Amino acid sequence: MSYMLEQTGEVETRTNHLIEQAAQLREGTGSTEKIIELLSNITKQTAILSLNASIEASKAGGIPK
Repeated sequence: MSYMLEQTGEVETRTNHLIEQAAQLREGTGSTEKIIELLSNITKQTAILSLNASIEASKAGGIPK
C-alpha cells in the first residue's frame, strides 16, 4: 500500500511539473506574439517612410524619368 501512495505522490509531482512547464510555454508564446507584432509594425512604418522618401525625391527631381 505504501508503494502505491509513493507512486501516486510521484505522479502528482510530475504532473505539477508538467503544468508549470505548460504555463512557461504559454508565457513564451505570448512574448513571441508580441515580438512578431512589433516587427510587423516596424515593417509597416518602414514601408511608409520609404514611400515618403520616394515622393520627396520625386518632388526634388532626384528620380530620373
